Amino acid sequence: EIDKRLILAQQLYNNILEETKKEYKKDEKSKINKSTLNKYMKEATAENKEFLKLYSQTRQEIFVRLQKAYQNFFRRIKEKKTGKGQLSRN
Repeated sequence: EIDKRLILAQQLYNNILEETKKEYKKDEKSKINKSTLNKYMKEATAENKEFLKLYSQTRQEIFVRLQKAYQNFFRRIKEKKTGKGQLSRN
């Protein structure tokens, strides 16, 4: 039972991640925000009712982890553009 839930959690995470990657590839200037992630979460659970077998807290944690991943991703892009976070080589 727990193995099934772990696999479902992984599939949900990967499903939403794939959708957001497609969105980003269409327009790199668009940022993936809470509403975008929420939209994909709802779409994923509507398409695959198995995801509803996950506890709501688990689905929320997946949402939070994806949100943090994208915040860090866009932060690193910004730092790269501004030159911050670069290691200096002497």
